[in-house]
Amino acid sequence: MPKDGQEDERINFQHYVLLKLLGNLYTALLVSDITSVLDVGTGTGKWATAMATKFPAVEVVGLDIEAPTKKVVTPLPNYRFVSGNVLEGLPFPDHTFSYVHQRLLVAATPAVRWPSVMKELGTCDHTDQCSKVSDIST
Repeated sequence: MPKDGQEDERINFQHYVLLKLLGNLYTALLVSDITSVLDVGTGTGKWATAMATKFPAVEVVGLDIEAPTKKVVTPLPNYRFVSGNVLEGLPFPDHTFSYVHQRLLVAATPAVRWPSVMKELGTCDHTDQCSKVSDIST
């Protein structure tokens, strides 16, 4: 997908539609002692920065191939962006995050790669926490 203002608008629109439909930023049951969140395929960073705002004591990391545009993401002390591609492996040690989030990357992930992506996401979260992948089938 091209990285431009129109694409940013499309991604942000998806974020707000899902937020309205789901009624929350997440559907997983989060434990009270959550300490860190990873948003894989963060795009514009809307979901990640919304989580950082909702949970100011939690470190939130947005990961994507390209950084969000500066005009879209408001700097927060508990949010940071890391460049990376889940198809090439995540740049974090196993069990780094309390919660791992990924959604709507079906078009960017070849079908044959989903098993390795799911394995990668599962090794990144704490063993007693969870990963949440929300996608659609093609």
